[in-house]
Amino acid sequence: MKKVKLGTVLDVKRGTSLSGKHYATSGKYIRLTLGNFKYPDCGWKDNVSKDDIYFVGPIKKEFILNKGDIITPLTEQVRGLLGNTATIPESGKYIQSGDIGLVIPNEDEIDKRYSYYLLSSGVVKKQLDAGSQQTKIRHTSPDAIKNCYAYILEKKDQIKVARMLDFINKKIDINNRINDNLQQLILSIYNQWFYKFNYPNSCKTNNNNPININENFCKTLPDGWKIETLANNSLCSFINVGVDRFITKNYLATANVNGYEITDGDNINYENRESRANMQPSLNSVWLAKMKNSIKHIFISKDAKWMVDKYIFSTGFTGFQCTDESFPYIASLIMQDYIEITKDTLAHGATQESVNNDDFDLIPVIIPSNEVLQKYSKIVGPYFIKMNQIMRENQQLSKLRNELLPLLMNGQVSLI
Repeated sequence: MKKVKLGTVLDVKRGTSLSGKHYATSGKYIRLTLGNFKYPDCGWKDNVSKDDIYFVGPIKKEFILNKGDIITPLTEQVRGLLGNTATIPESGKYIQSGDIGLVIPNEDEIDKRYSYYLLSSGVVKKQLDAGSQQTKIRHTSPDAIKNCYAYILEKKDQIKVARMLDFINKKIDINNRINDNLQQLILSIYNQWFYKFNYPNSCKTNNNNPININENFCKTLPDGWKIETLANNSLCSFINVGVDRFITKNYLATANVNGYEITDGDNINYENRESRANMQPSLNSVWLAKMKNSIKHIFISKDAKWMVDKYIFSTGFTGFQCTDESFPYIASLIMQDYIEITKDTLAHGATQESVNNDDFDLIPVIIPSNEVLQKYSKIVGPYFIKMNQIMRENQQLSKLRNELLPLLMNGQVSLI
């Protein structure tokens, strides 16, 4: 093991400035943003927070990245982001913007994947944090990264370490894909049953004419079905603001949820929690973010007591309390694009547009018959249970990886 200045084993190049007049909602190239970094963990994520992610202006070829390229943020959107790393998933698609640094390792000295983990290790992140420009939005630079010091292993050991950490990350990615497939399966079943009325033992189908619940179609509903609203219905109710006393819990702000994926927030106690840390999760509860253009969902199935015991949620979420029987249906309903589109339409506010509980009374929803609800719950309920089991496994894998990372990088744990 030897101590090196990072600039002696790798280079970092800044991206190009991109004019906003060329931003678009479709196109050939996607501009990278800070939203492409997982936080607080490292890794790649698709940016779903913006719709103008494409760039249609002229661009030099050197800024179009290749699969496997390593990127790091040069601007800190949230505290602790500097030093995070991500890997480009596809060649010829992503443009390196000015807030993004491209990491180019000298592979005679340092393994490429090892450099990915070295940059995100605590020893480097602490140096970047200490040396970043102290403004409201903090920045670093390619030179500041290259001026950091770290100990590195021999090349053969670097490769072993990187393979071990990549193996853990690959397992997490596989689990995420399984959950993605489960979500798509749920959406497909829901659409067949409740948009096309093509459910088991139905006396009619509407395969060619998907319903629009903004229209007056009550006369076409199957017997025993009705229209209610998301705020006032017979299957769920709002969860009130307020939490039970606790010793320590993990606080989930809306920033800690991306789609359906959760990354842990800060550990808090009852006395020192901020005012927004004031929503109590419960079994059979469904949650969505109130903010406009913010697709963030949490589904706590009947077996997910670990989530209830572990978390406190932000008041930026609205929670719906369900029963064992109604939970799979309400959770599936919240997954629908229709809900998010309508929520965005109803959002209001001078600075940060969002909805309140009264607004949900303007969102009509279908309430199926008890018989159909029971059948749907029996089929779909296990999928939500499986999704939460996978989420818990991923959190355990992430904890293992994060605990191993400093030990492996410092040579405190060796791999044979």
